[in-house]
Amino acid sequence: MLEKVKKIKIPPEIERAIKALGNKNRKKLIEVFLNKKRVTFSDLMNDLNLSSSTLTFHLKELKKASLIDNFYQKSDNSNQYSYYVLTEFAKDFLEALGIKINTVD
Repeated sequence: MLEKVKKIKIPPEIERAIKALGNKNRKKLIEVFLNKKRVTFSDLMNDLNLSSSTLTFHLKELKKASLIDNFYQKSDNSNQYSYYVLTEFAKDFLEALGIKINTVD
């Protein structure tokens, strides 16, 4: 007779991260973040050849999963840019999976 299988309780933030990374476009986005410290929306569109609406959707999903965050910063020419970065949670999560992060500016 089989023993009763013990259910494991996976924290909701881990479940959200796993679900978010189940999509090929979001995996590609994370791959970009693994090599760059911060990325603009335009850079992501160019790197991944995604439409604006598709990219916006996937960025929102990664943000809901606490894998990325965004912030605004003024440049030397007074223009304000929006940047996306990996969160500390994402870095810890990815490193726990054995994924090396090589972020550069």
